[in-house]
Amino acid sequence: MPNSPNTMPVLVWSRSSGSCPRPGRQSQMRFLRRKMLRVKRVLNTHWRLVMVSALTLTTIYFVLNIRKKAINSTRRNYADMPGFQRDAGRIADMFFNPPEDEFDKEFRDKSRLPPSVETMEDTPKLHTGDTLLGYFLTMYVDGMEITWSSAVNSRSLLFLAMQDYMLMMVEADVRVKWSDTKKKNNGSVLIAPIPTKLNEDSVPLQRYLYFLSRYSNKGIQLNFPDIETARIALPQLNGMKSQLHAPVWLHADVLPGPNLAEVPVDPNQFIGLVQSNFPSSTLLLGWATTWSPDAPQIRYSWYNVIEMAKTCAGAKQPVSFAVRAIYARKSIRQLRFLLSLTSRFSLTVWTDVYDIMPLPDLVHFRKNMDPKRVHYNLPENFMESIKSVNGQQPAPIDPETMLWNRNLWQPVLMDDVSLVFLGAEQAVLEGEASWIVSKIPYQAELQAKGKTVVVEGKFQFLSRDSQKVVKGEAARVIIRSSGVNPPAPDKVQGVQLVVRPDGFIELSEINMQHASLYDLRTSGHLPRNDCYEFKIVDRGEDYPIFCEVKLLKCEEEDSDLEALSVSLHFKVPYEPESQMYYIAVNPIGGKQPLVIENLVVYS
Repeated sequence: MPNSPNTMPVLVWSRSSGSCPRPGRQSQMRFLRRKMLRVKRVLNTHWRLVMVSALTLTTIYFVLNIRKKAINSTRRNYADMPGFQRDAGRIADMFFNPPEDEFDKEFRDKSRLPPSVETMEDTPKLHTGDTLLGYFLTMYVDGMEITWSSAVNSRSLLFLAMQDYMLMMVEADVRVKWSDTKKKNNGSVLIAPIPTKLNEDSVPLQRYLYFLSRYSNKGIQLNFPDIETARIALPQLNGMKSQLHAPVWLHADVLPGPNLAEVPVDPNQFIGLVQSNFPSSTLLLGWATTWSPDAPQIRYSWYNVIEMAKTCAGAKQPVSFAVRAIYARKSIRQLRFLLSLTSRFSLTVWTDVYDIMPLPDLVHFRKNMDPKRVHYNLPENFMESIKSVNGQQPAPIDPETMLWNRNLWQPVLMDDVSLVFLGAEQAVLEGEASWIVSKIPYQAELQAKGKTVVVEGKFQFLSRDSQKVVKGEAARVIIRSSGVNPPAPDKVQGVQLVVRPDGFIELSEINMQHASLYDLRTSGHLPRNDCYEFKIVDRGEDYPIFCEVKLLKCEEEDSDLEALSVSLHFKVPYEPESQMYYIAVNPIGGKQPLVIENLVVYS
């Protein structure tokens, strides 16, 4: 069309050819205003949908971010995660699957073994404080049935132990890896063999327990080499209370034992940490020991077991005592006494790889111990050799038999430092203010009722220095006694037999009103010894009181003693206005413990 003089030419521009200029600013503003109006209309119409979408996207972002951090931290070490990241790791374990590894591949779709009471429960419960024979479903009620795997101190060894589906208890050593060894700062708690071999096969404590509790019913024994390790590790166990379900045993050597004088872990601190962080567990307390073929100490002494009894007196949870097998055979009396103090106590027998353990000694030990109260964490060859040996079944107490019956005696303590332990076979008294008094009176009336009262038993004086005798130290038995508290100990009346470790023996009156009318004192001597056997016969006031004291071997393997004895007697009338005919026993002089064994009264 030809151009008209009154018409302006129209230019057509395309972006590709660059032949047309850009629109003006006013056109752009009109375009933007139209777009904003459209967006506003959409928002006014669908504002609820927009808000929900924004919140959903925000939530998904944060959840994915937490999951990413949790998975990364799980692959490293929970102990290295500060505050928020540690919480993220726990949240991830609760809501997401753990990162796939060899444990997950091997055990995820298999039943948790070995069989336990948890297998029979509809509602899962925590059994961390259960006894082993109460938790595991064994064929016989015998500690021999509990199976152990020792020194499972790496990821690879844990994997192998968990493949043994009938294994019940896993033992591991807890170590601390310090970022600054000298200052002991920023410690990470690991399961590792020894501190100098913390390598890539070491496992963080929390991860180790996670594998064990998630994929099995196995219990765990954790060994703490020092109090610092326990102080750092036990709070981590406290944080895993809801995840652990099988028995948890916490072990430390808390007292010096045979041939070793040092104290590895303070007992009060360790027991306090356990009770404040993980009270629903079993304490496994041991003595630090060493052994050589010519070691001077061949057993757990009475001092060892008495100190352990004092240590555990305030513990409310189950306690097992770690007993080195090389010393078990010669410590039967002491260990039976310790076990008899409460049903919460048990023994766990272990051996070192270099110990020379005579098998007959182990057989003898098993024959003389209650099988329900002793566990054996021993190599397989020892276990096979003693499995056919039946343990001792304790006989019920018959009050008519001539056996020590602690139910017939009342302990009396006159101060805060004295103590009395009444065991099933022995009583231990420490301090001058410690007494045991018969709960019933025993009066001899031969002419009227034909009744004779006989008191007999054994004394063992305990001294840390066998060559030193404490001046004034003695054991005494009082018959025809007025009792104790009331009256005060120094006012007790009756007839007393006094036996001293230097061999001095005396039979005399004590606080009797008519003593000045009679020569009521007679004495004798025997060679110095730590153990004596005595017998007192009371036939009534018309006949002399008779007593006999003999030398006695303290242990069966002691060298033979000459069969020496002393007999004493005198006649003393009754004083019925004050005597009540109770029998009382207590140590006098010195602070050494006194062991009383086979104390019986009969007529």
